[in-house]
Amino acid sequence: MRWRIRIVSSKLLEGIPIVVTIFVLLSFYTDSVLIFFAGMVLISLYFFAKYYTKHVPTALVLENNKHTIRLFPDEQDSFSFLLRNTGTIPIHHAKLDYFFNDVIRLWDENHNTPQIHLLPNQAAEITVPFTSMKRGVSRIKDITVQIKDLVGLNTIHLTFDTIYHTEVVVYPNPTKIAGIEHIEKMTLGEYPLSSSLFEDTSQPFGSRDYVSGDSFNRIHWKLSSKMDVLQTKVFEKTTMVSWSFILNLGDIKTTLSKQSIEQNISYLAYLCQYATSKNIPYEMFINVQIPGKHSAFHLDVSKGKEHLGRTMEILARLDHSSIKVPNKRFLSSIDARLAPSTTLFYFGEKDQLSERHFVNWRKNGRRIYVAEKQDIEDGAYLRSWRRANENDMVAGR
Repeated sequence: MRWRIRIVSSKLLEGIPIVVTIFVLLSFYTDSVLIFFAGMVLISLYFFAKYYTKHVPTALVLENNKHTIRLFPDEQDSFSFLLRNTGTIPIHHAKLDYFFNDVIRLWDENHNTPQIHLLPNQAAEITVPFTSMKRGVSRIKDITVQIKDLVGLNTIHLTFDTIYHTEVVVYPNPTKIAGIEHIEKMTLGEYPLSSSLFEDTSQPFGSRDYVSGDSFNRIHWKLSSKMDVLQTKVFEKTTMVSWSFILNLGDIKTTLSKQSIEQNISYLAYLCQYATSKNIPYEMFINVQIPGKHSAFHLDVSKGKEHLGRTMEILARLDHSSIKVPNKRFLSSIDARLAPSTTLFYFGEKDQLSERHFVNWRKNGRRIYVAEKQDIEDGAYLRSWRRANENDMVAGR
């Protein structure tokens, strides 16, 4: 592993060559073996200190395997550092230090770590217990190791010069929304309708006489041979029952407060958990720009625990400093990619432009709900959107 090295030498070390020179001259002048021996000891310490400071930084290795810890707020876990001495010289009195953000809090708030002593080819693991505090990602950074040589003449400052691949991902704390259980929904993934643009080719509904223009792929050959008349398969018309979640974090013109954004993320996390528990497919739109692209983020329609895991990971990694997609472009991209869902949930800033899109979505048969905060234990309720200033609660429908 690469270290950025800075060595601080004591003034005593830099003065040793001068002292040794004086000792050697004095030993010849006085014919003293003891003074000469003392000079040799000092010069040996000098060269050993130089050798130590040169070889220890290359011998000390910090293991850097990719590791992600995932948890919810107010949960406890630990991360660890594994230091290995790959050299032939013992390393003593090493002190490890590092920094992290306020997503987590260490049990030892004074940030004390024990001194590290490593014999040749020995490893030491330093375990750091912590408590998750809030949604977000905490990466360990600015890792430094301070080492004194065996005689205390040099101090070696090592700074880890690459990204440390251990991170803590804290999911949003789901906030319950009142009224969700009263929303009229279809619990299955598909539902038969008398008229629809979609057909389920896995569900043959019956047959009819062949007419010009019918696809040969739809001819029921077995039945046609029995009736001596070409028969065309008729499939059941269906509509895809899924939920669409839209999270608008605001743009340059309409910047939401961090508190409002966090509340909306918590409401959305709850609804995603609820949809998963009812086996309801869902998709998600967020007006943050995808790196390297100009489009907003879109999570395709799916369902199940794996889909929920991806969702929670995305919500945990949302950053307030992310580049926001302008509202007009964001809403237009939703129009182009919106699944044929029956229910749509909108979180965030609402303006005249968004309400015009609401009108169009409702004309296409979608039900639109918005979350509003209330001063009760449940935290928020779902309101069915129809027109501006219409505040009928879902539970009262």
